[in-house]
Amino acid sequence: MNGHAPNLQPGLDDYRQFTSILLRINAHLDRLDERMNAAEARATTNEQRVAAHLDRLDERMAAAEARATANEQRTAALHIRIMAMANNLDRRAQNAACCQFFKSPLTALAPLVDLRTGHEILGFPTTLAELSQLDEATARSILDALEVRHEERDWAGVIELLRYHAYYKYA
Repeated sequence: MNGHAPNLQPGLDDYRQFTSILLRINAHLDRLDERMNAAEARATTNEQRVAAHLDRLDERMAAAEARATANEQRTAALHIRIMAMANNLDRRAQNAACCQFFKSPLTALAPLVDLRTGHEILGFPTTLAELSQLDEATARSILDALEVRHEERDWAGVIELLRYHAYYKYA
């Protein structure tokens, strides 16, 4: 060896330059990390907003489905009512014709239909004689099935209403 100390300056300069590059890379990575954290926070916020919107849409859809179901039920009930009314018009006309021509107490009556169910009314009299012998509770029940107001009528008024609705005849 020549006795001189090796010159470390070029290596030191390279080290400083390398360290400076590493610090810049580290600072750049820190900025990227901050930007990624901000992007993730925005994405989380957006996900929460989207989830909230989807929840509101689900609620609105459930409410719309409930309204549609209610409308379908009302439509079905209205259909039953209209068909029952049509049946009752035919049956009343038939009963009126029979009662006009056959004035016997044994004249058969076509049973009327319950407007709420569309089925024949239970306890509906099958003859004029049975109609005359109905008890008040059954007569009022039949009028309820026909949705005829009778609450303020006395017994004679109830029978008059029932005769009218069974075969268009007032007492």
